[in-house]
Amino acid sequence: MNKNPGRPRPYVGVSGVVMQHEWHPGGESVRLPQQIFVEAYAQKAGLYDAGRVLALGVKVTHLTQFQDKDSKHGRDWYPVGESEFAEALGPKEKHPNTLGVAQVYLSQRHIENSAYRDEFMDRVVRRGHAWLQAVQFDMLPWHDRGETVDFVENVRDTMPDTKIILACHGRAMRELGLKKAVRRLGSFAPYIDYVLFDASHGKGIPMNVEQMDMYLEHTHESSALTSVGFAVAGGLDMERVKDDMPRLLAKYPDLSWDAEAQLHPLNNIGRRPLQMDRVKQYLEASVECLRAVR
Repeated sequence: MNKNPGRPRPYVGVSGVVMQHEWHPGGESVRLPQQIFVEAYAQKAGLYDAGRVLALGVKVTHLTQFQDKDSKHGRDWYPVGESEFAEALGPKEKHPNTLGVAQVYLSQRHIENSAYRDEFMDRVVRRGHAWLQAVQFDMLPWHDRGETVDFVENVRDTMPDTKIILACHGRAMRELGLKKAVRRLGSFAPYIDYVLFDASHGKGIPMNVEQMDMYLEHTHESSALTSVGFAVAGGLDMERVKDDMPRLLAKYPDLSWDAEAQLHPLNNIGRRPLQMDRVKQYLEASVECLRAVR
């Protein structure tokens, strides 16, 4: 259970979820909702009984949802266009233990344009309205652009019932350093629900546990961030969860975490859908860690 009622309920995340389509030899398309399988694995592993919600991340980039074009990662990982995004997850009313997260990566070239930011977010909300419960800002240049505070505040004002996750990415960590980054994050505290420390950015790079520990310690000590939940990511799969998470959970029992790239290995036909065996093992390992610190 959440040991600090002032912070939002912690989650365990699986990112890159889509409505998968498989083509049979006869030419017909079969829809395979990945959400159903992942939720079943979470239920069987005991994730919900361990006090966590399941966060399912759906990728949103300028290329795939603003220009409606394919990305290099493929549609098995990044849905393209309105219909694929809209059907990536099921209606939120039917999934009480799931947090549907739009993982938003705005164009760095156009981020200064407020009209672009507003249009992008309007599109995200319109397309994902059936399942959208949270927005995660990936690679938002919050560390060096003052207007990003106003942008996040506006998103909070227009979407008051939607959780907001702000990623503290590697660039911010490098350019600001620990103390400045924590102070800067404090200015976003009234408008966000979680901070996600992630220097991997979906590349599968293992997290630096010692670095994460330092950031978590300082953010937990910040008087400005007492109502914010904290999460980590970086190369997580079954093995990395078993190796890395017990050390962090022992100090921060309400910690959330998320996995992506290691759950999307390249398959034998050059595609990178969620590999369900890896998802199952990752969720089982996550629950084992949670039970060990209860």
